Amino acid sequence: MIADLENGRKKTLDISELVILARALNVPPVQLIYPDLPDGEVEVSPDDNLRSISALQWFSGERAEPNDAVDGYVGGGKESSNYTVYLARMLQYTTVDLIRSRKFLRSELDRPLHIPDEDELSSLQRMVDVSRGQLVRIASLIIASGGTIDLDRLPADAREAIKAGDGQG
Repeated sequence: MIADLENGRKKTLDISELVILARALNVPPVQLIYPDLPDGEVEVSPDDNLRSISALQWFSGERAEPNDAVDGYVGGGKESSNYTVYLARMLQYTTVDLIRSRKFLRSELDRPLHIPDEDELSSLQRMVDVSRGQLVRIASLIIASGGTIDLDRLPADAREAIKAGDGQG
């Protein structure tokens, strides 16, 4: 396939071929679509050129439209075309944040010759509680909007809070 592309015998790729080629080259598929990241110009549609990073953000759902002036989720609530992608990313980030917060709390409690005072413990626990609350809220929004979440991959207490409906409202 690569040789056919290089010598011009093959002019197009379907999505599965793009993914296979990206794996063979050990690069993300979008890097083949937008190779001149971050600032190279790319045509996203006839007569519509953008910086490669802007096109990539639109392609991956970080922008609702290719020409959005603002990077990242641009708001608009549930009606926004990239709201589902935004929530999915936030779920991933928040899950990682909760896991890291718990590991940090555990490492502070396990530190030799260190006995945290009540304020320090309270602050660390609050950090974990905030992360868990955010995770539950985001997961509940995804479920309410018809998204699919594998609850078994979430921490047990967050999973139970979601099942109990604690993230609603």
